[in-house]
Amino acid sequence: MKLPLLSILVFSTLLLCGCYEAKTFSALPDNYSDRVNDFKQVSTILARMPSASTEELLSLASHRDERVRRAAVLRLASATPTAPMVDRLTKLLTGDPSASVRTAAARTLGALHDPGGLRALVLALCDKDPNARLFAWKSILRAGEDGNTAILEGLSSTSEASTTPCKKASGREVTVRHEIRELLLTMENRAIPIMEKGLLHENRSVMGTSLDILGRRGQSASSSLPAILELMESSDEEIRAAGLAAIGRIGDRHPGVMPAVLRAQADSSRKVQMAAAAALAAIQGNTRRSAGRPGRPFRSYPGPHS
Repeated sequence: MKLPLLSILVFSTLLLCGCYEAKTFSALPDNYSDRVNDFKQVSTILARMPSASTEELLSLASHRDERVRRAAVLRLASATPTAPMVDRLTKLLTGDPSASVRTAAARTLGALHDPGGLRALVLALCDKDPNARLFAWKSILRAGEDGNTAILEGLSSTSEASTTPCKKASGREVTVRHEIRELLLTMENRAIPIMEKGLLHENRSVMGTSLDILGRRGQSASSSLPAILELMESSDEEIRAAGLAAIGRIGDRHPGVMPAVLRAQADSSRKVQMAAAAALAAIQGNTRRSAGRPGRPFRSYPGPHS
């Protein structure tokens, strides 16, 4: 259909005066060629990466493109850890602007099982990206005994985690140490072996937190009673009181429980005496409930973890 002559004249006039700018839907962005070149370059690097040496991977971990950095970091997981490698990965974990690169660094550091890398993973539990935090925690747990050691070190009152701030999603600011405790609580019974190891730690804050978490697991933590009973001989009244609080929650599931509780009633510390009375009431209450009679609720007793 032909356009009327008047329409053609109006359209031509608008074009001539610059009042109308002709556009096409297939117009390309100004940096299109640069983006194509970047894509080709990145694709070439990624294709050659499987045969790259450790030194080359470390160099690529500083590449300007985050896709290259991420791929190089993940490749390093199968390499033999060295001090420069762990240092580079730690810096990426704590300072790379890309969340995907920080997440990759968390995965690789966990696979390397290096003590320094595991300590960095503990501090990364407060990364601003939830995915990076999740992989940091998973990497610590997958490191086995080395990871458990890093967790307990993070619970220590003398560790960097005890002073490093951690901002929660709610806006509340806590410490990394507090975040570790919260994560252990979410593990429920899976945290018991780690906390049993914590009972043997030299730091009283670690012992106190371990006693608290084991007590919260109740009868499921019965296997920890022998170690808890040994702590009843501690010279630290806070530890003895926290041990009694845990015993009250776990229950009389070891032949040494009742004798220890009765002895603690005559302890030189008033705090321990009160904790012993509360533990005894809780145990007796559990016995009554088992027999079908109502018992007294157990009153929580603060320990050295708080």
